[in-house]
Amino acid sequence: MSLSDNKLRNIKAPYTGKRELADRDGLTARISANAIITFNYRFRWQGKQQPIKIGRYSDIKLSEARIKSGVGSPLLVTDSNEKVMIALLKVNLSR
Repeated sequence: MSLSDNKLRNIKAPYTGKRELADRDGLTARISANAIITFNYRFRWQGKQQPIKIGRYSDIKLSEARIKSGVGSPLLVTDSNEKVMIALLKVNLSR
């Protein structure tokens, strides 16, 4: 089930639910015990899970996080150099 803005707004501290909620296209929301929500883009590279932080929910909207997580997908297909690929992802997702 995908995330909704309403669901994220209703998360209050102290949070005791699941620590990570999945959306789509590799986008996840990590939630701390203090109800701080952080968006991450998760993907696999050479068989290993690679998370990249997109930003906090207070600074970035869910719709913006979805757009930024979609930006990373083409880079994974076109670049074969791991260090260059991860650097490009971090630059594109931090904008």
